[in-house]
Amino acid sequence: MLHEAARVYRQNFDTEGPLAPAGATPWFMAAVNVIAADSADDAREQQAKTEDEWLQSALGRVQQLDADQLAAVRHHPQGQQVLAMLSQSYVGEVDTVTDGLDRLAAEIKADEFILVNMAHDEAYGLRALELLAPVAGPVGQHRQH
Repeated sequence: MLHEAARVYRQNFDTEGPLAPAGATPWFMAAVNVIAADSADDAREQQAKTEDEWLQSALGRVQQLDADQLAAVRHHPQGQQVLAMLSQSYVGEVDTVTDGLDRLAAEIKADEFILVNMAHDEAYGLRALELLAPVAGPVGQHRQH
């Protein structure tokens, strides 16, 4: 869906539109979920917790779902639909996340990313910011660390 949105935006960008300033050019921003951690295992653990939270929020409104119910609902069509909303996520160590972002930037010709820190636990969320800050820079051109 993101690929299609980028294509349609660039294809239909109107430099003469009522809100376009002189010399306007397309500028495509994309929101992307990230979970960066010191280890791939930590990142996957945070991803699982985030997914469980989304499943609980969307499908467990009447009653709290226990671990067995959450595991079962992951394979149910409704659970799959909820998890699909998180499918454009980059999860892992810094190099894994930045490599994924670089590939996506090239694929959709993104000018800017809005990174959504999806780490479930606050300490991991703060650590993700520490890990990603040194490699932040122009889209598709992250700095080496």
